[in-house]
Amino acid sequence: MSGRTVKLMSVLVLFGAVVLGLFLAPCQVSSATLKKYAALGDSIPHGIAPDDTGILDGSITGYPDRLIVYLGSGHVLVKVAKDGSRTDDLIAQLNTVGGSVRNAVIGATNITVCIGGNNELHCASWPFESITASTIACLDAGVADFAGDWPVILSTIRSLNATARLVVMTIYNPFPGDAWQYPILEARLNEIAAEIKDPSYRSLYGYYVADVQRDFRGTFPFLSGDWFLYYWKVNKYTNIWLRDPHPTSA
Repeated sequence: MSGRTVKLMSVLVLFGAVVLGLFLAPCQVSSATLKKYAALGDSIPHGIAPDDTGILDGSITGYPDRLIVYLGSGHVLVKVAKDGSRTDDLIAQLNTVGGSVRNAVIGATNITVCIGGNNELHCASWPFESITASTIACLDAGVADFAGDWPVILSTIRSLNATARLVVMTIYNPFPGDAWQYPILEARLNEIAAEIKDPSYRSLYGYYVADVQRDFRGTFPFLSGDWFLYYWKVNKYTNIWLRDPHPTSA
């Protein structure tokens, strides 16, 4: 794989090429028939990242901003993702009559959902420099909460909009594979991914999965002089070097 190919993922790295394939449609439409794309979830679709000093900047564009550009003039973005949201927050947002999230779902042609990361990441002070027994209990509770909330989220979305193309992302592990925190978090994220990928849910609620967890996992090689070295993908795709788990905006 060339460096150019690897770098392509920095444009729409979170949802990968699968989202483009799921959302691409002819854009020769009038303003009266604009297709609404609703982006739901947490800080990742909201768009947030640290600047070069490590201070969080809430004005950073997220993947919905880039996807809507790719989709073209026949689509309009309604980005209602909320920084810090957990699964129970999203349920409350969907059930708030007249609220921005509920209204965005109603009438949308395309919907993306990124939720669940905060169920886990609130359990310890970032970047998880100390994990105690209570932290583990909190992480496990976050998985259980996701398992209980996930079918509620799906059923609520479908009760509001039965026909929209719905795409859900799995949650990536922000730690490199050689970090001691990696296996602790990965085990829980695998459980969350299993809920998202559950064939019965996918069949009942009709959605696609963008497996970002898989795409962020592992390494890619690069040439340094006469040597092939390996670089953790999350070191490129996230701001972990600034002690922040959010994806890069480059």
